[in-house]
Amino acid sequence: MQFILFIPLIIFISLLSLNVLSVATANFDTLTIDSSPYGIPYSEWLEKWWTWWISIPVDKHPYNNPSDAERCSMLQDDPIWFLPDITPGKKLDYKCNIPLGKDILIPVSVSLCEKTIEGTCGTVLTDNEVLDKADNVRTYLEHMEVEIDGIKLSLNGPPIKTGIFNITVPDPPPSQIWSEINKGKQEVAASGYFLIVKDIPAGKHMINLKVLDLLKGNEGPPPKFEPLRTGTYEIFVK
Repeated sequence: MQFILFIPLIIFISLLSLNVLSVATANFDTLTIDSSPYGIPYSEWLEKWWTWWISIPVDKHPYNNPSDAERCSMLQDDPIWFLPDITPGKKLDYKCNIPLGKDILIPVSVSLCEKTIEGTCGTVLTDNEVLDKADNVRTYLEHMEVEIDGIKLSLNGPPIKTGIFNITVPDPPPSQIWSEINKGKQEVAASGYFLIVKDIPAGKHMINLKVLDLLKGNEGPPPKFEPLRTGTYEIFVK
């Protein structure tokens, strides 16, 4: 099953200039995609994020109550704290409590495909097929903007790609988030852009996300963009 977290096409009006302000003026920094935070390769942190996002029980999922700051803490115990996704069909404004000293992973433009004959990404039976289907993100760097407390952060390219990994979908599955998804253990692959931010100081911070997605097969010419996705995270580091 392919979960492409995008919304239907609209005209994008002068998006995201990504005039990146110097991060040196802030009390935080971002990790590069060639790093291995806490001894774990960057791509495996994408696997960990997807495993977390899909495994949360429906009745406790942040998607179903974005204003409940405690829901972001569900099933989290890694040194990197995961933020929820800005999913299709809604403008989501999350509130999240984050323990002081944790790095933060922000999903920006991500895709996942399930290895199954019933998945929404089509019939995929081999590892190569699921890896190819999951490699779906063609979003331009200049069409993704992440801003923390008014400071714009730069994104690294190319997109991160995982290998095949396992997820366990709860019962009942969170079908209202990704349409149909089978419960139980699944083999999947993922790709996309995300940021890991370190050294966030204590206090309240505002993260703004704006993304104009482009999917594989829609490159054009002319490119057929998805609509602008936008949302916020009001985080409380304490």
